Amino acid sequence: MDRGPEDLGGGLVLEEPWIRFLIAALLMLSLGTGLTLLSMRASPRELHNQGDAVLRPGEEIVLDPPEEADLLAVEEAYLLLSSNTTAFLNVSSSNSHEVVEVGPSGGARVELGPELPILVVRLLNATGPQAGISYDYVVRGRSYELAWVSLPGAILATAGVGLLFIAIVEKMFLGEGDLGRETFK
Repeated sequence: MDRGPEDLGGGLVLEEPWIRFLIAALLMLSLGTGLTLLSMRASPRELHNQGDAVLRPGEEIVLDPPEEADLLAVEEAYLLLSSNTTAFLNVSSSNSHEVVEVGPSGGARVELGPELPILVVRLLNATGPQAGISYDYVVRGRSYELAWVSLPGAILATAGVGLLFIAIVEKMFLGEGDLGRETFK
């Protein structure tokens, strides 16, 4: 038994161009919105620049922020210092300085803030002729590794809005013209 297009359970509905535009528009909007939301997912990261140096009074070391730290949304940055002898260190950046005491029994933690400065650590005084300094420049933050997905998501969502507009125009204006021609035949 042959069935006509109207007997296929809605097959005739998909022949309407505005419905095809509407379905494509909704799919593109959903996919674009989903990709954009996925791109906003953050993962925590912790980066380190650590090492050791032997300094005599008056000598200094320059500490750069850890590699790739500029790719993070920084939540916390600090410098951990320790020494094999009791030592006084001047930790300075372009806009601040702080004198800290470190020793074998305990180190010091210098809070840096989110701007991630280049630091200069100078040995002011030590109990011996030199001091072994251990440092760890720590940056904690969030990285958005899927941020690149937001661009295709935005393009899909914008194209979906355009197709939705075309579907509405097709239904409202062009669909009525067909009805008018059938009425006047």
